Amino acid sequence: MSTLSLINIFNPFAHFKKEVSEIYQRISNHSAFIPLYGYKKQSLNVDVIEANLSADEYLVQNPLNTYFIKIKGDAMVQAGIFDNDIMVVDRSITPKTGQIVMAEVNGQYLVRTLGENSLIAANPKYPTTLFADIEQLAIIGTVTGSMRKFG
Repeated sequence: MSTLSLINIFNPFAHFKKEVSEIYQRISNHSAFIPLYGYKKQSLNVDVIEANLSADEYLVQNPLNTYFIKIKGDAMVQAGIFDNDIMVVDRSITPKTGQIVMAEVNGQYLVRTLGENSLIAANPKYPTTLFADIEQLAIIGTVTGSMRKFG
């Protein structure tokens, strides 16, 4: 069984997909540790194992409050967030102005930079969303990291 489970099944807002296409939650404490190779000047050997690294332990501080979400679209490309990237969202971190957050806006999930009174896209073709113009707003969590597959 995978250590991640798709939670769209019990997500009451799953049918409101705009920019978040999938949401995953950790269901197991098993981690895959992979050697982290580095280079040390005093060694002529480039393949020095510096540590054993688990991607989920590296990216996830609070497993019970953390979700992985799959991004759909290009609203945050200038922040380095691209279509099909996996974002790490921690619900236990209080969001601060300037941080990237996952929000529910009028029933739609969005990933945006939190402004003083707005949600700001990192792509000029998307408008800034002012809190005053939003009927229903919930900040779901703070984005703490990302993952991307190549190829």
